[in-house]
Amino acid sequence: MKRFAVIDIGSNSVRYGEDRGEHMDKLIFTTRLGSGLASTGRLADDTMENSLGVIKRLAEKAREGGFVPRAYATSAVRDAENGAEFKKRVETECGVPVDILTGDQEARYAFRAAVGEKKEYDAMLDIGGASMQVVTAEFSKSFRAGCVRCGDIARKATGAVSCDEDREAQQKAVAEYMDSAVELPELHIRRLVGVGGTITTLAALHAGLTGFSREAVEQVTLTASDVDSLILRLAEMGEKRREHPLLRERHDVILYGAYILRRAMELLKVNELGVSCTDGMEGYLSVIKEEDKPGLTAGRPSIWKLFSAFMRIGAFTFGGGYAMLPMLERECVEKTGWVTHDELLDYFAIGQCTPGVIAVNTATFVGKKERGFIGALAATAGVVLPSFVIICVLTALLANFAEITWVRYALRGIRVAVGVLILNTVIKLVKQKVSRPVGYALAILAFLIVALPSTLGLPFRISPVFVVIGAAIVGIVRGFIVRKGGEAG
Repeated sequence: MKRFAVIDIGSNSVRYGEDRGEHMDKLIFTTRLGSGLASTGRLADDTMENSLGVIKRLAEKAREGGFVPRAYATSAVRDAENGAEFKKRVETECGVPVDILTGDQEARYAFRAAVGEKKEYDAMLDIGGASMQVVTAEFSKSFRAGCVRCGDIARKATGAVSCDEDREAQQKAVAEYMDSAVELPELHIRRLVGVGGTITTLAALHAGLTGFSREAVEQVTLTASDVDSLILRLAEMGEKRREHPLLRERHDVILYGAYILRRAMELLKVNELGVSCTDGMEGYLSVIKEEDKPGLTAGRPSIWKLFSAFMRIGAFTFGGGYAMLPMLERECVEKTGWVTHDELLDYFAIGQCTPGVIAVNTATFVGKKERGFIGALAATAGVVLPSFVIICVLTALLANFAEITWVRYALRGIRVAVGVLILNTVIKLVKQKVSRPVGYALAILAFLIVALPSTLGLPFRISPVFVVIGAAIVGIVRGFIVRKGGEAG
């Protein structure tokens, strides 16, 4: 089996690690690839050249050591207008294949490594250069709130030139930006773990270290008051941050990272977090190692596995699409990890807006994501086949099937269970997808528009299609307003 070296092309730094055992020793090179991205929407020429030079040297180091270099890029490359162009240059000039991770992939890979099967933590916070990820077992989202990006936003909002000017106003600007950009559902977090360079650096500073020690850092628990104290300490250091061994490469962004952490703890309603040095690099490594195992097709499920999984869902679920959601969650999110919880809910929303049965549409989306057109056919056939076979057999063998006494009684019981399943789905959707006053207002308005005419026996009906389209327009407009407000400071 191949031995891999992983290159993480981040917004603040390029990191490198080799698969040598349980723990990955990481080399870090500050390149500030995401600098200026919040203002221009593009990667700057000088930061691209600097990053390319670092990546090329690291690829050569990997090959000389007998490792196969693989790279992944995160928020800066993902969000930049010229991100695809940069990816192509890395692959051409450095000879390294690059995966541009989605926000959900970035979040889930870090969660997989930092939390995994451990019982100690049930939620993860990852603060990077251009984005911040929040992940639980049922929720995963990447937000545009990294230390480099928020630094650009805070300085633009206050007119400051550096992080040391008008510090309190800059911290307030970061908090206000996060309040508009970070939308969270009601999360009940038992214990939070933090990963990423910002959090591990703050933990090392809190522990009184002058050199990085994995063992010491992972013993740290940071409270909200600890973070407040660190912010004051970092501010008092001023230019002396450049001289501190832990802060030399982060001296001008670490304060912004601390502001993000402090506000994130408030938004997540937690007073403390543990720290892990294991993060998305180890998560990505575990994925590419699985992909390299014989018999697997790029880490994706076989056509038969897709077909059989959706056939089970189709055979043992009654009540249509919304009643199927709990079983789809267990099979596609929790058991196999084919999609994230957010992706599954997005597929449900799209399936509601497109012609056809919502459960069948969702199966098609999942199959297409995993194995392309053939996967879509397999998943769709699997979810439809059980109903098709059962109906054909019953109509062939039993006349007036629905009039049989025991069948009528069984259907009455099934209707009650289906109602409970649908109600459970509605509650889950509201708790996880509706988090702000505008969201609650929109949900209530949509409910009244759809439900009132039929409930009151009014002579007119409004198609749910128009309600969905209207909600989409409201979401788009609000998104542009929030983004413009964030860019404007």
